[in-house]
Amino acid sequence: MKVTDHLNNEYPNLETMCSAYNVRPFIYEKRIKKGWTQEQALLNIKPMIKDLYGREYPSMYALIKGNGYTTYAWRKFRDKYTELPDLLKAIERDVRNNERKITDHLGKVHKSVKHMLKFYNIKFSTYDYYRWRKHLSCQEAMRCCLKDRKE
Repeated sequence: MKVTDHLNNEYPNLETMCSAYNVRPFIYEKRIKKGWTQEQALLNIKPMIKDLYGREYPSMYALIKGNGYTTYAWRKFRDKYTELPDLLKAIERDVRNNERKITDHLGKVHKSVKHMLKFYNIKFSTYDYYRWRKHLSCQEAMRCCLKDRKE
């Protein structure tokens, strides 16, 4: 069966065409299955990956780091979503949902519990005692910590 390359050159079979471009046939077929064009597969031109905003990256790792995502977030969703736009939207949703902000008893928002305790100059062990051992909410634990400090 005759095969033509991207320049319309004819070859008697796939193996001959691949050897002309110094590419192993199974690698060529693997690249075609991944969605590479025939030219990219034969000349080993890796396709660029576009993110949701149209920016191009040479690899998935570069895309993840370039958008500020973690590799953990990517691994968490890569099996669930087969299409790249769906995968990136899921990662963005997850990142937005995990931006944990802590609200204290006065309604002030802090980056984390550590930042909140530092702001009020409270030891973690004191907060931990009320929060987990007395089973109080974050706000109630803060009230108790501040009450103990004043006494």
